[in-house]
Amino acid sequence: MHKHPNIHLIQGALEAIVASSAPKHKIKHKIKHKIKHKICALVELTSDTEEVLNRKRLTPEGETPSDIAGIMTTLFNFETMKPTPISFPKRGHGDMIHVLATHIEDKPTMGGSDTITLSTALGPFHYSHVLPYMKETGGTFLGPAYLAQDGHITDTQICVTGTVEDEDEAPEVTAAREIMEEIGKRPSDIIFIKSTTVRNKKGHSTTWSLFYAKV
Repeated sequence: MHKHPNIHLIQGALEAIVASSAPKHKIKHKIKHKIKHKICALVELTSDTEEVLNRKRLTPEGETPSDIAGIMTTLFNFETMKPTPISFPKRGHGDMIHVLATHIEDKPTMGGSDTITLSTALGPFHYSHVLPYMKETGGTFLGPAYLAQDGHITDTQICVTGTVEDEDEAPEVTAAREIMEEIGKRPSDIIFIKSTTVRNKKGHSTTWSLFYAKV
């Protein structure tokens, strides 16, 4: 008896039909969440205070950022910060801090001293590294503030923060980009300090890298 030349194809098709009619078992795959990488940069003003008036926030493409962070910036030092741990009664509403001065982008003059709400987005290095460095240097620092439509400052950050958007982008490049986008000054020096990985309540991890920058 001669076998049909396509017997193997026919058998394969039959096996596929049988397999498709068999009861299916759901296979649970454990989803691995990609670890985010975020930067936190403390920006020290080492140039003349008047240079703050010339700041201009720009994206790498030379455009004005759509983010409102940094339209206003605040100037502060360690003495203006509260020396005790800060408690946050509700999300987005922190304690008040005193700032030395403020500046709205494109304005020819600086604003005077003020008392402003401290952002709750402090990052993991605030107490362990940021405040001690501020105290040690005794310098003046710049932080991005959020300006509401009615003209008042909703809150101010101490550090510039951002996310590494590309796997090939070095964290220090991210830090420089975020400083330009939120402070409007190109850093003259960026120093890597430390990285740490933290996990939230849902089990998702984020790697944070801390930088000290000078403008």
